[in-house]
Amino acid sequence: MSNELNQRRHLVIADEGHVIHTWGNQFRTAYGKCGNLRGMLFGVPFSAVTATVTRKVRETVISALHLGSDRPLVFTNLGSYRKNIKCTLFLMKGGLDSFDEVASIISSRSPIVPTLVFTNNISDTQKIADSIRTKLKWTGKLAYKVITYRSLRDESRK
Repeated sequence: MSNELNQRRHLVIADEGHVIHTWGNQFRTAYGKCGNLRGMLFGVPFSAVTATVTRKVRETVISALHLGSDRPLVFTNLGSYRKNIKCTLFLMKGGLDSFDEVASIISSRSPIVPTLVFTNNISDTQKIADSIRTKLKWTGKLAYKVITYRSLRDESRK
């Protein structure tokens, strides 16, 4: 490391630290190796912040960032309640009607609010987005208000 850089103060923070566990071995392998920076940044504090962490994920993050052991480790849980986030569950019939059911739930809201829909695979993500666009009769530029976010999305669009 250059002398100029070495004389500056440093702090390494892994934002959304839980993805070290979910992405670190496959999708974004470099993210899982962030702890290796410690060899170049001796004495620099490392931190990981996340709003969603299980015990197993926490252990992975601690290990990947080389936290704890001979270094002081502070773990703070601020809870997960947020006034601006609402979790709503809907009873669905399932099967072949599932995509249209999701589209109906979203299109029945007025105004339509930002909504996250989690799916088990990329194919379902695209089918649900298409169903929502069809149900709302959104075409052209308006159709781009319904977007999919997935691991195979082009880097420039993430």
